[in-house]
Amino acid sequence: MAEASHFEEPHVFAHLLKDYMRKPKAYSMGLNAAFLHRLNILIGHRNNQYVQFSIDFLDMVTTSFGDCIMHGLASQEYTIGVDVAAEQRFERCMKCRNALFQVRIWKDNDLFIVLFFRFN
Repeated sequence: MAEASHFEEPHVFAHLLKDYMRKPKAYSMGLNAAFLHRLNILIGHRNNQYVQFSIDFLDMVTTSFGDCIMHGLASQEYTIGVDVAAEQRFERCMKCRNALFQVRIWKDNDLFIVLFFRFN
């Protein structure tokens, strides 16, 4: 799925995102980061369903993974020594955080403001 998220074709990406959203057991931080990175393709699309898929996805990421992202980012501050798993978690959380800030909201900046205060 992560490789398929790199397609520039919005129709393929929209259907892939819709399938991903239907399978909560498949949710992962790595896939979220891959999909968030490409979400701008759908956010400004003229097909309202694609826009709705992207908004639903943003809602899922912030509600289901928001605390995980914040804790993952904060965990880097308290570690001493080498912890490879923690470093990988931190990198995935950082990718998600950065991708969330790259999402362009076309009409309203309210969502950006919410994301900024939640993850900063």
